[in-house]
Amino acid sequence: MSQRTQKYPLVMTILVRDEADIIGQNIAFHLDQGVDHIIVMDNGSVDGTRAVLEPFAADRKITILDEPSQDYLQDVWMTRMAVMARETFGAEWIICNDADEFWWSPTGNLKDALPPLDGHETMLTCVRHQMIGPRDALDHTDWRQALTYRPATPPTFPEIPNDLVGIAELELDHPLFYYQLHGKMIFPAQGLQYVVRGAHTGHYDRTLPNPAACEVEIFHFPIRSRVELQRSVQRIESAVARTPGVAIQTSWKYRRWQYMAERANSIWPAFCDALPDRKRVMRDLANGYLVEEPVILQLLDRIMPQPTADTVSPEAAPPVPLLQDNTVGDLVLVMGAEENAANTVADFLQKLGAPGGRPDAGPSDLLLDAHRAILSEMERAALDFRDPPPEWFKGTSAKSWHVTVMELLLAQHADLDFAVLCDPTLDALLPLWRDVAKANYLGLHVALVLDNPLTAAKRIQQQMGIPVEVGALLWARRIIRMERESRDLPRHIVEIADMTSDWEAAADRFLRAIKPQWPRAHRADGDDINAALQGSVAAFAHSEADVMHAAQVPDVVKETYDVLRALAVNDRMPELHARLSSIAKEIERTTRYLHHVLGTAKLARDAGLSIAHPSPLNRSQAQIDRLTLPVVSAESTVQPVKDDSPSMTRRELLDKSRARLLEKDTHGVRGTFDKNAKGLPKTSAILIAAIKDAPEFDPAWYQTTYPDVAESGADPALHYLHVGAFECRNPGPDFDTLRYYEANPDVLEAGMFAFIHFIRFGRAGNRAIFPAEPLPG
Repeated sequence: MSQRTQKYPLVMTILVRDEADIIGQNIAFHLDQGVDHIIVMDNGSVDGTRAVLEPFAADRKITILDEPSQDYLQDVWMTRMAVMARETFGAEWIICNDADEFWWSPTGNLKDALPPLDGHETMLTCVRHQMIGPRDALDHTDWRQALTYRPATPPTFPEIPNDLVGIAELELDHPLFYYQLHGKMIFPAQGLQYVVRGAHTGHYDRTLPNPAACEVEIFHFPIRSRVELQRSVQRIESAVARTPGVAIQTSWKYRRWQYMAERANSIWPAFCDALPDRKRVMRDLANGYLVEEPVILQLLDRIMPQPTADTVSPEAAPPVPLLQDNTVGDLVLVMGAEENAANTVADFLQKLGAPGGRPDAGPSDLLLDAHRAILSEMERAALDFRDPPPEWFKGTSAKSWHVTVMELLLAQHADLDFAVLCDPTLDALLPLWRDVAKANYLGLHVALVLDNPLTAAKRIQQQMGIPVEVGALLWARRIIRMERESRDLPRHIVEIADMTSDWEAAADRFLRAIKPQWPRAHRADGDDINAALQGSVAAFAHSEADVMHAAQVPDVVKETYDVLRALAVNDRMPELHARLSSIAKEIERTTRYLHHVLGTAKLARDAGLSIAHPSPLNRSQAQIDRLTLPVVSAESTVQPVKDDSPSMTRRELLDKSRARLLEKDTHGVRGTFDKNAKGLPKTSAILIAAIKDAPEFDPAWYQTTYPDVAESGADPALHYLHVGAFECRNPGPDFDTLRYYEANPDVLEAGMFAFIHFIRFGRAGNRAIFPAEPLPG
């Protein structure tokens, strides 16, 4: 036992591991609150925590201990520090703290709450508060500014099951951090023998009086970021699993979250389980379930001031209108990344009284025809995930279209009193409508429809045959573009789930945000609106929880959805706009190899098909179809199969592969080779375009490696598709066809060309590729 060198009435102990973002503030706060000395045990931190601790140690305000063990022995370590506090530093009272907890006294000095030592002292019970906030705020705001609310009257947890599956599937009525926390103790040092895990009680060498209430309050900041949550879940669950004899209910929430994360291959289900979204925060503040608690933020700002971030207040504020005076009418553009959702909202707005088209205006789709004709000039398709070419909007053709679309608008709408225009192509044509509105003194407003990415991705899969994962990325790419391009317009984000669950509340929010002057007499009867929306409920059946728990939905899409849902509550948050811009860059990196699904018009052009520039009034369906060629097929439904056959030599695999490819002819290109590329089937042209776009395809290498290609005079990509792929040739130095088949027997079983499968599905599914090896002779 160390000899006592100091006498400190109040000593705090803290066990830390990778707490660089908070430990410095924690130490400074408690020294300011009257703690005399702090013992910090560093449990193998690698994130810079030690560098934060060193200056405090140099000033002799803290003592640092090292504990490299990865086992789950917090009670043992906390007891060791508590004994050291008493024996070495002469502590009379001991606080066993965590790095994310702040102990606060109303007087500003924790020692004011400590009774005199008279031989009858006992443990002091301190109430703990969970500090929470909207989870989206943690991705763009410092934790102490994001977590500023606490439950007014926390509910108690339901009974926790005794098995892992029961714990993981336990249904909670509230986010987990809404629930009541056990209090923690301030310990009298004399006779303390053991600190129970969590510091909820302790064991002494004598019987103490019952614990006494204490005016000290503890504010717990349980999550500071999504990344920190993931790190904590993995670390704690791993330590618990590695330590024998730990009860299943110990650290049960981390076991629950690890189970969720493994099942969804994502931390998002746990993140949503722990904290509310912005909509829930706003609702619970309004009904008094949550209260604002700024005391720790205010004290930390005094002790360790930081730059103030933009407010994360959930109260909404409408954007400033683009045109406020002298408008001849107003137009509401309904835009959404998924056509069905946008049409549902447009129909809903018309039932609320929005002007419809003129009954004598002729076909109602003339304006939509004009949109598609404009897109054809841009070499874009109706279903096109690429950005429109910005230079087109500055040209003479765009200016000539201004007059046409305005005339068509007036022809279709006798009343431009917030008339509704809905078209899935509007996001690409928004610059055109901006110019039209400005030239014609037309007020422009946007209803941005936020649908469910899982529902949208499955519809994209049905339309284009691509995997749900890719469809979800394309959805995110498009909805972010819509949000970015409409950001400076007066707009309202309509969440489709809100409209189908409580249309009256959704209508009220829209009407207050946009303020249309629709006569109430034009509004449909409530029963009619209910009946109309009932048919939409099944179409949009996936919930937010379905998205967050779906392993098929990439994390970057889940974050996009979460941020947009926060913007639906408060659209005036620059920090959320900045976060979406950052997400957009990540999605661009993710989708940089998906050129073959970003735009169907490009594939039509590469296939040698003429793209007509039809009159908006005389465009045929065939021309539309030509712009919406399928880019992938139902081959995406190929399922992995188990190959139980004995291992083959490379020669045997080559023979088997060639026979299987000729037998199946999955891609329908056998016997269609023409080195002059005359009369190519559409499917061949589309596949050739995809091959050329793939970075692994090296035409020069292909010609050099296989001299007959150059001798034939055929385009290398054309030759590869119609000859080389059947013969299992390699398309470039970085892709070995036979090794791909060997690693992915499901691809060969389906009769698919290895390289085509990798381009369409393998890359997105992280299937491995191998350097090219010569084919066996």
